[in-house]
Amino acid sequence: MSILMNDNARHWLSNGIRKHLIPAFQHRGFLLVPLSGQDARQGEIRSVFPFGRLRRGTPTGFEMVEIQLDKHGRAAFRLNIGIAPSGGISHAAGPVAQEDVWAHFLDRYGEVYHCPLLRRWFSLWIWARPASTEADFDELVTGVAELVPEVELALRSGRNSRHVRWVS
Repeated sequence: MSILMNDNARHWLSNGIRKHLIPAFQHRGFLLVPLSGQDARQGEIRSVFPFGRLRRGTPTGFEMVEIQLDKHGRAAFRLNIGIAPSGGISHAAGPVAQEDVWAHFLDRYGEVYHCPLLRRWFSLWIWARPASTEADFDELVTGVAELVPEVELALRSGRNSRHVRWVS
């Protein structure tokens, strides 16, 4: 069981993501794109995706990474990845421009977990750390930042890996 997201835990997790994970992707050429338009006005989207999206242009489209916080209040997150094609996509709700595509809009996208088979999100565990500190969250997020090369390989290959599960 992971730690419930109290105010300190959420703050520490968010700070760790800002300090370690986002810069790790930016160092590899991803740009941070904040929420805008209708997405920025929807409370649940702002709560679950407070960092917006990371994306990097390629000849085939935008490689995207979304940092998704748990919507049920646990101090946990996962990454959603995919490639938004240059011309956008056709979605059940109609056409979606490339810059407005979310990973789950795609016919095939990846989810990055601590354990994909069990769909275990990145989080601290109560029995391992009963009195969590900000340093514990920094360590957690630093470990996830070390997975950026694995995420890049998954985006290029489209294959499952130790932490990436592709969904069709």
